[in-house]
Amino acid sequence: MKKLLFIGLIGLAGNAFAAVVCELRGINLEGKVLKNVRLQGCNLKNASLKGVDLTGADLSDTDLSGADLSDAILFDANLTRTNLSNAKLINTNLRSATLIETNLTKADITGAILRGAKLEGAKVTMAQLKTATYDKTAQLGIDFSGQDLANSDFAGMNFAGANFSSAILKGVNLTGANLTGANLTNAKLQEANLSKTNLKETSLKNANLTDANLADANLLNANLRGVNKKGTRFCRTTMPDGTINSSNCWRKLPGKLRVVAPGKWNDAWGVNASGGIYHWNGKNWDKIGGKLVDITVGIDGSVWGVNKTYSIYKRLGVSSTNPKGTEWKKIPGRLKQISARTATNVWGTNKNDQIYRWDGSKWNRIETGRLRVVVPGRWGDAWGVNASGGIYHWDPGNPTTWEKISGKLVDIAVGKDGSVWGVNKKGTIYERSGVNQNNTTGINWRKMPAGLLKQITVRTRDDLWGTNKNDNVYRSK
Repeated sequence: MKKLLFIGLIGLAGNAFAAVVCELRGINLEGKVLKNVRLQGCNLKNASLKGVDLTGADLSDTDLSGADLSDAILFDANLTRTNLSNAKLINTNLRSATLIETNLTKADITGAILRGAKLEGAKVTMAQLKTATYDKTAQLGIDFSGQDLANSDFAGMNFAGANFSSAILKGVNLTGANLTGANLTNAKLQEANLSKTNLKETSLKNANLTDANLADANLLNANLRGVNKKGTRFCRTTMPDGTINSSNCWRKLPGKLRVVAPGKWNDAWGVNASGGIYHWNGKNWDKIGGKLVDITVGIDGSVWGVNKTYSIYKRLGVSSTNPKGTEWKKIPGRLKQISARTATNVWGTNKNDQIYRWDGSKWNRIETGRLRVVVPGRWGDAWGVNASGGIYHWDPGNPTTWEKISGKLVDIAVGKDGSVWGVNKKGTIYERSGVNQNNTTGINWRKMPAGLLKQITVRTRDDLWGTNKNDNVYRSK
């Protein structure tokens, strides 16, 4: 019977079709090319359409409930008011498809491509949307209530006005997403990344934000009544009343290190109290051969270190595909402390607090000044701290003078963005305000409200690393 009904599809091998008979329940069309076919209002319930090419097809008001459309191509297809409840859309290409008022209840959309798709008014109750790819600019004010979206990646998405009430969003990535006016009542957001997310006027009533990251998020006029905030990270977070919450800018990483330095590729390097060298792979510390007492990473990814006998080493083979590198190469010279901006701009001090700068081929002595710690700045300048905690700044335009800066520090660091940070002997953390290309010395020191460190390094202003007096490792991102 199905074979006879299928005769209603005119020109199977062509590019345009018209449906004469629309009772196609359970039909098998796997792998067929049906571009631009018109099947409005047809019954394709439980049909096998795996891998079928339905580019430009008109499937509006069609019943595809329970159908298998895995790996199918529905690019630019019209699925307005189509019933896709319980359908399989695994890895389906729905790019630029129209899904307005479409029923996706309990559909499996795992891995589907929805970039440019129109989803206004679509029903997605209990749909499986994990790892689906959306358009970052899509207007998705739709209903995700009660759905399991754990570990999904929604970075940069526009979910303004969307309903996530009682949704499972554990471990979800919503970095930079727009959730203005969204409903997250009773949502489970444990370990979710909501950094830089716009949550203005959002309802988070009774939501679970345990260990969630809200750094740089905007919660202005949001409803936080009954929220579980255990372990929630508030860092430069705009709270509902407009105040800034920086009470928890640091998160503890595993391991014990005396010195830590962030790398170029979201990695890091460190040295422990016995000189052991370690590399952070994003989850764990890998042991690296050799012994060092200080280590540094330039913004170009170059890795340098010195050992207890003041020998200087550079790590070879470091790249984006192999951030651990291959081996250590000994560099001429003797230093006790080292800090790199690039492979051709490395600064350091020796056991007598004399200052040196590497230009790519040799060490050049900076004739004036004595410092215990020196670090290169962003604009060819440098910052340093002497044995008594005095702070100094070096300007290449005036190379014979170190300008005295107010304050006392025991460590100092400069990020890729030029931001200047330091810690004093009590462990208090400070940022230098007003630092820019036209004013490399900045204006004054601004005390950070939380955190105690003995050593600090910086990738960027929102990604600080450091160790405390117990050699615990912390990161602010």
